[in-house]
Amino acid sequence: MFPSILGGIFLFIPSIPMYNERIVGDVDMIKNMIFDIGNVLVTFYPKAYFSQNFPDEIQCARICEEVFADEVWQLYDQGIYDKGDLSQIYKEKYPQDWQEISYVLEHWLSLMQLKEDTFAYVQAMKNQGYKIYLLSNISIDSAAYLKAAMPFFKVADGAVLSYEIKVNKPNRKIFEALFQRYQLQAQECIFFDDLPQNIAAANALGMHGIVFENMTQAAKEAADIIERERLC
Repeated sequence: MFPSILGGIFLFIPSIPMYNERIVGDVDMIKNMIFDIGNVLVTFYPKAYFSQNFPDEIQCARICEEVFADEVWQLYDQGIYDKGDLSQIYKEKYPQDWQEISYVLEHWLSLMQLKEDTFAYVQAMKNQGYKIYLLSNISIDSAAYLKAAMPFFKVADGAVLSYEIKVNKPNRKIFEALFQRYQLQAQECIFFDDLPQNIAAANALGMHGIVFENMTQAAKEAADIIERERLC
């Protein structure tokens, strides 16, 4: 599927050959690219995905809110609860919707599909010499699924995942764990995340944060940061 992407569907791609022609050197301040996973490397749109199962729009929105917007889900990502805990809590909390929620809990992993334009960018940056890291709020079940199904874990030089250290973004401790584990300097890192509060936390620690909207926009902002920091 990459030929169709490289053919120009995504506007940032024409610049990738230029990126590939140069290698990160001593004059470059930026040395590391840090990527969130959900809505950056993979899709995460529960309402759109489950609309095929729950055609009533109001019902689908309610079910997805009950599952994914509940505080319990954040604790699942944090490694405090496991899938069994989720089932028990949701069954007690939302008995009227339990049948539908049970279906979502059995099938939600497959809603995550690779964002191929982002992965093409990751490969290009890796080839240029940047180190690639993952920093994500993610459950043990999601991590296991993605490691088996997606290529970016194999490309990455490392990862810090919330369930492992029991801390979610935007808590500064998860960023500090990344710095310490891989001996990174915050000012040498560009961080891509779709949530502004996570980018604000990264910027406060000295990273160069980019609120990810799409790969064209994010690649342009990253290129601007790289050029600006090279000239400093």
